[in-house]
Amino acid sequence: MKFILSLLLFSQALFSLSLSNELPKESKQFIDSFSCFSKEDKTIASSYILALKFRMEHVDDRDALVKSDLEYWRLWHLVSDIGSECALKYNFSSVLEETITPTPKEKKILKKLRRVESGIRTDDASESSERMRKYDEKLRQKILASPSKYTILAKNQSAKSYDLKPLKTYKKESIPKHIYDEIKKKNLQPTQQNVLLRYALLQEKRIRAYDKPKERKKIQQELLYLEECKRYYQLNLLGNFRENFRRNLADRSISDDFYPLKKEFLPKESKAYCEHNISKVDVTTFTVKKDKILKKKKPIIDFKNSKKFIASYKGTKKIKEKMQRYLGIISTQVASGRKDLSAGLQLLRLQSCLKDSGFEKIIHQDIKKNGLDEAYRSLFESQLWWMMTIGMKIKQEGESAELKHFFDCNQTANGLQKMMKKPSFDRKSVHRAITQKDEILKYYAKTFDGKPTPNINNKKAIKAGIISKKWIDKSEKILTPLGESIMIEGMPKGGIKLTYKGVPKGESCSQFIQLNKNDSIYFDNKTYEGVDYILLNEHKIKLKHYVYKHVQRLCKQKEKNTISFIRENTIVKYDYKSDKSVESAFEKVERIKTIAKNAYVPDSFDVAKDGNYFAVVGTKAKLYSKQKKALIKTLPRMFENSYDIAFSKDGRYLAVGRYTTDVHIWDTVKNRELKTIKKSSNSGRVTMFLSDNKTLVLYHDKLSFLDIEGEKIVAEISPHFMKSKRKYDNKEIASLLEAPDNTIMIASKKGKIERWKLYRENGNLKTRYIEDIIDTGMTRIGTIALHPKDENILMIGGNKDVIFWDLKEKKVLHRYIADAYLQCESIMISDNSRYMLAIGHSGAYLWDLDNKEQFDIINGNQIIGAMFLPNSTDFITISKRVDMWKIKKQRAE
Repeated sequence: MKFILSLLLFSQALFSLSLSNELPKESKQFIDSFSCFSKEDKTIASSYILALKFRMEHVDDRDALVKSDLEYWRLWHLVSDIGSECALKYNFSSVLEETITPTPKEKKILKKLRRVESGIRTDDASESSERMRKYDEKLRQKILASPSKYTILAKNQSAKSYDLKPLKTYKKESIPKHIYDEIKKKNLQPTQQNVLLRYALLQEKRIRAYDKPKERKKIQQELLYLEECKRYYQLNLLGNFRENFRRNLADRSISDDFYPLKKEFLPKESKAYCEHNISKVDVTTFTVKKDKILKKKKPIIDFKNSKKFIASYKGTKKIKEKMQRYLGIISTQVASGRKDLSAGLQLLRLQSCLKDSGFEKIIHQDIKKNGLDEAYRSLFESQLWWMMTIGMKIKQEGESAELKHFFDCNQTANGLQKMMKKPSFDRKSVHRAITQKDEILKYYAKTFDGKPTPNINNKKAIKAGIISKKWIDKSEKILTPLGESIMIEGMPKGGIKLTYKGVPKGESCSQFIQLNKNDSIYFDNKTYEGVDYILLNEHKIKLKHYVYKHVQRLCKQKEKNTISFIRENTIVKYDYKSDKSVESAFEKVERIKTIAKNAYVPDSFDVAKDGNYFAVVGTKAKLYSKQKKALIKTLPRMFENSYDIAFSKDGRYLAVGRYTTDVHIWDTVKNRELKTIKKSSNSGRVTMFLSDNKTLVLYHDKLSFLDIEGEKIVAEISPHFMKSKRKYDNKEIASLLEAPDNTIMIASKKGKIERWKLYRENGNLKTRYIEDIIDTGMTRIGTIALHPKDENILMIGGNKDVIFWDLKEKKVLHRYIADAYLQCESIMISDNSRYMLAIGHSGAYLWDLDNKEQFDIINGNQIIGAMFLPNSTDFITISKRVDMWKIKKQRAE
């Protein structure tokens, strides 16, 4: 209570400072338009606008903003609640902001204010606790008890009209004239015409009922039925109901998201409603006044100097033609002010031919002279985009013959279309096929709720009414929008198999699968279990472990594809499961057994280098045997709630870092806790032991070397990247490793790697900086590790890929790109160097190194680690379960 009183006393002293005394006419008109707002609501909304105007006027006065900060953001909460109570779809406070920022200058001021606010906003302002609710109520009462006095500013002629009252001045039963004319021009039967007229009238009533939630709900439900009638009679209506800003603004407040409306209808229901519930519709018309569009002044384009340069140029005719073409592209694009990627690529190509002529310099002089720098910037950005794209392509693949030919000034073929061409697909057919498939599954679920259907086929599906009339031709054949044919089959366990045959290769195939991941079917506020999986040319695509790039590859292998959506069992109510099981996405590996189960996903794990043990920590700390493939011990209670772990190189000691400042050391030989070491809170997290088996490395903003025998810090390293003053440098340490040559490598999350020397002097551990490893081009590093068979190869895991870096040659040997977002956290290689496992944010990624291809992805519940078993390609993954896996398809040695 004391807190509330102090806030109120503080805000009362400042409230007079927090309001400007001029309210824009546009804001007043907009607020007054809503009949669902009470007089008090309108007072609060006006106070919010005045407070925002005050903050815009004092954007450079940080003290004034800080003083009014809490009160302003609580006002924002009150206004948001007002909009929600009126069931407005859009953020009411955001539209209010629009009414006071009609000019570009005011929009820039508001943008600047938001940047400043992000740094000073009070934590209490967004707190949704009981004390904030009480504060809001007191604030509301204070505003209503003493409303702000203000003057109304004149209407801004350049601003759009936010006054929605004129929408209600039209006659009740009237529709826009252009919509009425479109309907009358169609050659329709009376019932069909009445469907469209009724539909148009309800659309108009919906716009006018922008401030009446209950009325809008009734209208929205009938509109959904009329949508079904339009489909049933195959009718369309192209006219736009939102012909000006005011009508569009009112329509922004309309949404059926707020209401539990019935959205799915069986064909029989649609037929009954459309044939018997549509009565004669009599309407009048009105003409919608369109908004006046303020035409922008076209920039004056004068390239006199450039034209003079071309006329006086004495070089070859080909170069002269390229100059004229270059000038033509520049002048056209500057006039349009658009960012055209194709134009940017053409200019880059021409620049390589004109680089020694001095022509570019003359053009830039003309641009600057005419004040066209702003208009030219968008064109320059498109060139920059291509430069970066081509640069990355060359860095990864080298300069191809095709690329050299494209930038060769002597070649005659344009080559642009070849460079820009993307595989096209029939988007409309794909989306119609998606609609058809969704309808069939929903009608099937509703018709056969809980009933097995092993004998269903096309004819029985049509007879049961699960196929809409629009998908059936005169010969009772099911039409398909995509591919050559569609087949419905029953499954042995009572489910359904829906097959599309002859789907074209490429994007039509991959997009059809990408947009069809229906693992649930929803209608009438009920949810049923949907498709179990998809078959693409007999390749199983799992919905819960979906990999788009894998699907893309499969869709390119055949000219015509067969895609089946399979529900194996009878349709039943959806069972909401919180966890995904850990599974193989490509089914190239199989689970052999589950070694152990955890109540929660662990925090960390480590593997002893001698191959005997691995340990997992989190809410519990557990020690496993790799050779026995079994849990051998749950460590004592003092090891619980731990977050970091490290084995000594000989596997004897296990260091565990807890959420406190303690480090516990477990002796695996004596099978007991050796000691507990107290460390300072800022000395860092446990990460690894050095090869002497007694020095533990901790890291935070520096590396600290802890002697576990003497229980003290014996050396420290402050990486150079931690001292960087560059604004966007990430100064966090991502990973580190010790090399056999007594050096330690430290990687930053931003992509930098440093090498430091470790040596002993008079028995004391010393460190010395050696070098930065040359930038590998990775924007983020998650982990680094040395190749187990070649110490000159550094394996680096990033967001999207794993690269093998040659430490001697200082170059990339190979780049392994993941099919899905990797965000690599650890890397390991099998003993025969055939397979690589990279643990990422969403799973374990398995690569076949011999073929340099991704072999499989194990994903599901968060996998925190994995390891290969000694002298085997079998491996273990660690998540909520500790599982052992076997690779199905192995090549001969």
